[in-house]
Amino acid sequence: MRTRAARVIVIVLTLLIGVAIAGELVFLFMPSKKLGVYLVKPVGRISQSKYKVLGHACGGSYYSYTTGYEAPDGVMISESLAPFSSASRAKRELQKRLKDAASIIERGAKYDDNGREIGERVMALFNSKEEGRKVAILLWTEKDNMYEIESFSISHILEFEQTRFINR
Repeated sequence: MRTRAARVIVIVLTLLIGVAIAGELVFLFMPSKKLGVYLVKPVGRISQSKYKVLGHACGGSYYSYTTGYEAPDGVMISESLAPFSSASRAKRELQKRLKDAASIIERGAKYDDNGREIGERVMALFNSKEEGRKVAILLWTEKDNMYEIESFSISHILEFEQTRFINR
């Protein structure tokens, strides 16, 4: 009688623990349906030794993220990623974003480390909220993602691009 009761208890506890773990896994891998901005602590490859991480936020309508950095000389840089449902949707969003550009400095294909074309890459200047200043933004698509690196310094953007996305 005791062994039967012990077995029932073990089975019930195992079932409850399994349901709890399954619930957590569903929560972990299913994105939130609520729109908003969520502050998170950067981990893993987001951190870089040369650039000081100022903050990281994610969420919004595209489930995107943005991270602010400070270069050793004090220049601010931000990096953003917006995932889309398809590569064509990411390309449409890039074109939409470029409609507000004051000028396009460079435009061409984006290549991976093996020389394969993976998307489009555009360096553009946009009017800043600060009167008389322009902000440079490097935008590119890669598969179904659109990336942006933004700063007042084009040279900082190009250096950040090289150091940030090496060995991806």
